[in-house]
Amino acid sequence: MRERLNQATRVMSDVMRDPEAVDALYRAVKLRDDQGFDENVSFAHMLARDSQILQAYVDIRDPFAATFNQALTRAAKKSEGAFTAKGLRAFLINSGTIIRLPYHDRFRNVTQSPTVAAHPLTPEAEKANPELTVHGLQPVEEEVEQHNSVPVNRAYAMENPTYIIAPCDGLEVQSALSRVRSGITTYCGGGSVGGPGDGDDGDEGSGDDISPDDEFGAFLDWMQCREDTDSIFSGGPDYRVFIYEPDIDEYPVDPSEDTYDNYFEVNQFSGNDCDNHDWEQVGTVWDSNWEQIDEENGFLVYDWDRFGETTIEYSVGYDGEVGGVDVDASAEGSFDINNGSPLFNIKINRDAFASTNQDDCRNLGTRDGNCIRGGGSSVRFTLGANLIN
Repeated sequence: MRERLNQATRVMSDVMRDPEAVDALYRAVKLRDDQGFDENVSFAHMLARDSQILQAYVDIRDPFAATFNQALTRAAKKSEGAFTAKGLRAFLINSGTIIRLPYHDRFRNVTQSPTVAAHPLTPEAEKANPELTVHGLQPVEEEVEQHNSVPVNRAYAMENPTYIIAPCDGLEVQSALSRVRSGITTYCGGGSVGGPGDGDDGDEGSGDDISPDDEFGAFLDWMQCREDTDSIFSGGPDYRVFIYEPDIDEYPVDPSEDTYDNYFEVNQFSGNDCDNHDWEQVGTVWDSNWEQIDEENGFLVYDWDRFGETTIEYSVGYDGEVGGVDVDASAEGSFDINNGSPLFNIKINRDAFASTNQDDCRNLGTRDGNCIRGGGSSVRFTLGANLIN
């Protein structure tokens, strides 16, 4: 996979010479961001012939697709058999590989040729390490197929438009095409944003006056990202919000273990959103009917490892001469990519929730009539209530 991403980076560095292709790509990233997803767009959005792709993407992607296909053909011919145009194109589409532009709103009117870098696919890249640096490619002006190698880290990406070629979030290569939620083709990362009252018997709307004697459901209304827990190469954090009984006390959380009642994803935060402490409305049901017999519900905000505890296996060999000595050696091994960790884990009492949710719970204020709850240093959120008729 690392080599595929590097191959795509070399192709994309030539695409960056075409202002119309760059503009089309930027518009596609902005469209995704406007729809509530991260600052990225998949190659499937930009290249695939698929009836599920929203017409909006089809309308803006043509300059990019034409330039990319030409650059891909040239690169494949020069690769001396390392890859074929058809093979690399199919991989980028079917694997859900994405093109991320961190801090995209800073580069709305920037005319300089963007830099392109490949996600390094190392454990270090998945840790909150602002000093992590990789080498990207930037086209040399008026020098066809010539590029400068430039060091890329968070500081560089904040000041210079930098596209990151990265794996699909969670490496969800199966059904990467045609995954549609609420009419939005997501392909890679992101989920639909529901609304309060989605689910069973809930009245729509937040801020209902409730008492401990009422029948009501609860929903996660707003979330705020206050700390980017990923590097720029992976975008903003992927939150999983778990509802559980009994306690979840072993990490990383294993979705195959029956230690929780339900969980849902909140993936729409980008690194820029976290820097700005932006709020996003989630509106997803937390408990559709919080019964009185169920006095407490567990609430866990978990920073999910977007690579899904992936193991990268390698095999290398060398046959040659070192210092006048013939050497024939090989090595095999693997390393894990895994940094999932809990950000906030509490029990919420039903009676206390009903009586205090509209007050200033912990001196953090209120939002839309519900108290803001603290999720450590990384996240804030509000829980709304739906009265059940």
